[in-house]
Amino acid sequence: MNRVEGAVEAVNDAAESAAETVTGAADAAMDDAEEVGQAAAEAGEAAAKAAEESAAQAVNVTEEATADVARVTEDAVETATDGAKRMATDTAQVADEAGTRIADLLTVDGFDFDQVIAYIEDSELATTVKATTKAALEQARDNPDALRDLLDSLGTRLGVE
Repeated sequence: MNRVEGAVEAVNDAAESAAETVTGAADAAMDDAEEVGQAAAEAGEAAAKAAEESAAQAVNVTEEATADVARVTEDAVETATDGAKRMATDTAQVADEAGTRIADLLTVDGFDFDQVIAYIEDSELATTVKATTKAALEQARDNPDALRDLLDSLGTRLGVE
């Protein structure tokens, strides 16, 4: 064999060896790529499952929170309604008692000058009517007959029966 043939054979052997090395590396890279792909697919499946479970938990929490809000709202409405009913009842009772009280004050026997004057001041009567009524009460307070007529008239004006 001559030197050229030896060199060609050495180049061929080196090329063959390089081809085998490249093929081996390519096979190993393909195996690694398959493993990475499989691992990525498994990770994707795990992530999808975790997302699905999280979504289901979020739905459950939202449903529970909505139910809690509905219960609290219902309780608040019930409490407010009960409070309003009690307040209306109490107000009506106070109004009845005040009506009864002023009706008693507008009699000769139950007349209390200071309380009747205070009631007149708090009433919806016009300012001039208040002034003339107070002056008339001042004059009639010691005269039962005049006081009776004045108190009857005042009761009518105030809508007290």
